[in-house]
Amino acid sequence: MAKPFAPDELVARIAQALERTRRARAELDQQRESLLMELHDGVSANLARAGLLLAGGEKQNVEANVAAARRAVAEALVETRAAFALLDDGEVELSLLIAEVRRAVSEAAEEHGLRVEVRSEVSGERSVRAARAHVVRRLASEAMTNVLRHAGAKTVRLRFEVRAGALEASLEDDGRGLDASLVKPDGEAGRGLGLARQRAARVGGSVSVRSLPEGGTRFSFVVPLDEPASTG
Repeated sequence: MAKPFAPDELVARIAQALERTRRARAELDQQRESLLMELHDGVSANLARAGLLLAGGEKQNVEANVAAARRAVAEALVETRAAFALLDDGEVELSLLIAEVRRAVSEAAEEHGLRVEVRSEVSGERSVRAARAHVVRRLASEAMTNVLRHAGAKTVRLRFEVRAGALEASLEDDGRGLDASLVKPDGEAGRGLGLARQRAARVGGSVSVRSLPEGGTRFSFVVPLDEPASTG
């Protein structure tokens, strides 16, 4: 017959079980909120935009509206895939994640005739949770989207560094500098930046965008690589 726990040990075990339950619930709530954000602000918004473009507009703008609607549907597909990525509870090698982001930025830049410079100061082997890797991909994508839509740049510089347990990354361009639409929350670019900041904040990270003294814009973001330590 098993020996019963002493009262103090029993209380401690119950407290540990409750803490594990609390952490698991918090993770599920965060995953649900992130998924809802991707579906509402990403998929739904892009599909609604496509519907408006196809339903309205003057006849002379039909081709332009159809092209814009196609882009909106393509973006909705990207957002849908991103939403599925949030359900992955696995881990991603940091070196592979950086290579993936580097490739995506390089391909987008090449398609638009831009030169790319990459500097990575990340070394060693470590992994990151899939949900955090997803945030890194989305922030890098938003940074590159801003360059292509607003900068009028010829060169982009991508940098990675790990400091104090967080991935610090930046995308600089040599374009016109900070576009006013980026800081207007009611504009398309402003909404994109707002979503980027929300994504980063959900994992304890941050996003900043500023003009450079020599011209151009720097889009920087920080994403902690580790889950926050539990308290209590």
